[in-house]
Amino acid sequence: FSVSLGRFTVLWDRSAAQLSVVHKKYWCLTDCTTTVWDTVPGLAFLSVADGSVRFASPLPGHYRVSSRAALRTTVQTLEHLVRHPNAGGRSITLSGTLVKEHALPRAAWLQLRNLRASYQELSALLSEHKANIMLRTTYNFTFTEEASPTNSRLSFHIQWEKGISNGLGRPDAAQSPSSSPYTSSSSPLMGETEITSSKRDLEIKDAISSSSTSRADQGDVEEERTQGKNSALELELEYEEERRRSLRRNGSGRGSLVDRNEDREKDKRAEDEEEEEGVDGMTAQFVDPQHLGVDSSRQFDLVSLTYSSDPGERFYGLGAQCSSLDHSGKRVPILSQEQGIGRGVQPITWALNRFLRGVGGRWFSAYTAIPHYLTSQARSLFITSYTYLDFDFTHSTQGRVTVEAVAPGGVLDGQIIAARTPLEMVESYSEYAGRMKPLPVWSQQGVILGMTGGQHKVTQRLEMILKAGTPVAAVWLQDWTGICNTSIAERIWWNWKVDRSLYPDWEGFARTLRSQGIHLLTYVNPFLMKHESEKGDLYREAEQKGYLIQRPTRAGLGGELRVGEAYVMSQEVKFGLLDLSNPEGVTWLEGLIRDMALSAGRDKDGTPLVSGWMADFGEYLPFDAPLASGEAPVEAHNRYPEDWAALNRRVLKEVGLEGLGLFFSRSAAQRSPAHSPLIWMGDQMVSWDNHDGIKSALLGQLQAGLSGLALSHSDIGGYTALPTRVRSEQLLLRWMEMSAFSDAIFRTHQGNRPFHNIQVWDSPASLSHLARFAAVHVALGPYRRSLMVEASTSGAPLARALLLHYPQDRTACSLAHQFLLGRDLLVVPVLDLNVTKVHAYLPPGDMWRDVWTGERCPHHISAFSGLWVTVDAPLGWPAVFLREGATREATDCAKTLKQLSTKWGGVPADRQIVLMDAAHKLILGYFDHL
Repeated sequence: FSVSLGRFTVLWDRSAAQLSVVHKKYWCLTDCTTTVWDTVPGLAFLSVADGSVRFASPLPGHYRVSSRAALRTTVQTLEHLVRHPNAGGRSITLSGTLVKEHALPRAAWLQLRNLRASYQELSALLSEHKANIMLRTTYNFTFTEEASPTNSRLSFHIQWEKGISNGLGRPDAAQSPSSSPYTSSSSPLMGETEITSSKRDLEIKDAISSSSTSRADQGDVEEERTQGKNSALELELEYEEERRRSLRRNGSGRGSLVDRNEDREKDKRAEDEEEEEGVDGMTAQFVDPQHLGVDSSRQFDLVSLTYSSDPGERFYGLGAQCSSLDHSGKRVPILSQEQGIGRGVQPITWALNRFLRGVGGRWFSAYTAIPHYLTSQARSLFITSYTYLDFDFTHSTQGRVTVEAVAPGGVLDGQIIAARTPLEMVESYSEYAGRMKPLPVWSQQGVILGMTGGQHKVTQRLEMILKAGTPVAAVWLQDWTGICNTSIAERIWWNWKVDRSLYPDWEGFARTLRSQGIHLLTYVNPFLMKHESEKGDLYREAEQKGYLIQRPTRAGLGGELRVGEAYVMSQEVKFGLLDLSNPEGVTWLEGLIRDMALSAGRDKDGTPLVSGWMADFGEYLPFDAPLASGEAPVEAHNRYPEDWAALNRRVLKEVGLEGLGLFFSRSAAQRSPAHSPLIWMGDQMVSWDNHDGIKSALLGQLQAGLSGLALSHSDIGGYTALPTRVRSEQLLLRWMEMSAFSDAIFRTHQGNRPFHNIQVWDSPASLSHLARFAAVHVALGPYRRSLMVEASTSGAPLARALLLHYPQDRTACSLAHQFLLGRDLLVVPVLDLNVTKVHAYLPPGDMWRDVWTGERCPHHISAFSGLWVTVDAPLGWPAVFLREGATREATDCAKTLKQLSTKWGGVPADRQIVLMDAAHKLILGYFDHL
């Protein structure tokens, strides 16, 4: 069949047993269709399993996930196709049956029983035994074209009966697709028109016998996988049988709809009678769970969606992934969590994971949980369900990708994107996710200084920085609630009230800052600290009112979950997490944040003197906590960051700071761009490495930009220091150089060990460098502003991976340590210790000029291959290039940067840009460019 859904067409190729989705381009004259998604020929694209998923949390916010599928379906049939007229002809549902052929726990027992039945020639008993080992469930797979300006998104809605059944019986503890409490815009609609008839049960049985199975072991997941063929023979039998029935009734293959329905009912009754006699059909009875070696609560709650990929196809995105640019050959979990300390830096990661209960993290640990990717073949897909899932690209070189999800509701939703270029894919995704709006003007007028220590100390340091000629946009005071020191870090009291011992004249201090044109930012998170002193009064109030996440308890023989005491977490301090599924608790928390925003009063124009805050955390929702909403925590955990951002956005609007203030988040989910004005990369180590340091911060920003997080930044200098590793001056200076170009705001952080880390005010060199690159950030303000407007209309990020503009160039698509600011500035920062030269790749098709001198790079760039050059980059002179033909905003900013270089005394006389020599290419592996 071939069914048109607006610009999309869903195709079923019977001979290849392959489902495809093609998209028609509205702008072309020839070759107007493109395949945007298709299944692997002959391979079942959908399977469900009963199994267990274990979320181990050695420390709050850190998770180890393992899953095991005990019973996985091995055969898929495609039986019905239903069009939904009241959806404007833009929605169809495919339905069929998923079958598990042989229940392994029963194999030996059934073999003995079947031998006995065969010996005694008890054919009915033999048929019954065969039916008993065929576990099955039904599914619906709905496609709907999403209404959007680009007409480039096709949603899919997968729903299946969760209970396990056998033969033709109703499932045990079944939840039919039509009765599921989980809904979607692409759910099956009323007023359906059936196009093809139901399959005969004997044909289903033939499909089972024609399939084959195999095993695969992938990582932590041990399961039985489908290799079954979606038989084309079944559809042929169905259509042929329908044709014969019509000919017998009317001689012409036609006849009234009523007659056909009446005859169909007669045929159905006849088939039922045959099955009751045990002649051809399978007996209709429930599976006895004890015979399967499982308990009666078993349900199909794991789902796998498998589809094809091209050999050599590269996969990018999936949120702020800090260690991987191309995910080919990898398995990437989608789980919001603490990223860990080290994430692969050895021996730090090994030691922390071994002796500190998993604190070291893994390469894929990420604060963001955004299941959206795009590929080098201009294909893109994302999941809209918030449940835990992972993308398995380990077989992408063999032509298939698998999405595996935990789905206790028996539902999985997602969308397929049709686009020509990576930028169009980002635009289409941001239609769904929402788009970040331009930041307030003041945020672009200087550095945002992160400081702690109280009113007197902050004032002294601010005067020192202003005296050095540094433009200051804001002061960010994380410790406005007071300091609570631990061995891990300098923490603050999570009790959202002003600490008058540190800031005795909080209101007057805020007015003084505003009179100098400097804004005030604070800090908040969804925790409350448990303590016997007055610093724990908000915790006690929330606990008494039931606003905190509760610890589960079990009561009675059935082991029913009931609400217990508050879920107390501990990381040297004890704290509780607010339940954002509790409407009363959300209102109460909004009140606390509103009081924080108004704590310093309002300015003469009525705007709050607190202009914004860091909205920290969001990754800590436990997987075993009963929620006020009654939903499963596994389906709410990844959504918590989005709910947390939405709550903060409501407060921002309520106090009058929309467009005038900001908050920034580190955790994110699918629709966070609609709520979070700004993202930051979290707690990188104070190091140079690409696992958890300056390189990982840059890569995280580039990946985040592919998933709708267009405005981002990092802590200048990094955050996490260890007793054996503290922030050096050179790292701090080089991080300033990078952030001046890559970051939406220019913000410093003292780090978790401020007395061990070098700070921006600690030396004349750091003060001078801060003033210099704060000025660079300000100079780029008009260009950055134009990019923010572009981001608000198209979703395009500010800091961009080269693959967004050069998707056909394999070298450009592999680079993670240089980036584009918008379309027109190419930046190659120094990211290694004691390095004064960088190797820059100038992409094909464009000519580039050195931004500091205005001179054109002396070597020709062809339209088909780029060019490697080596650039001198001493401290203060990062390699930056302007594209010829750039926008007026970019060109004007480049002129300003050239004027700054003259003010600083001009570029060093011996600074050169030369062709990269062959030896360096050989050492670095750039063989294609020798």
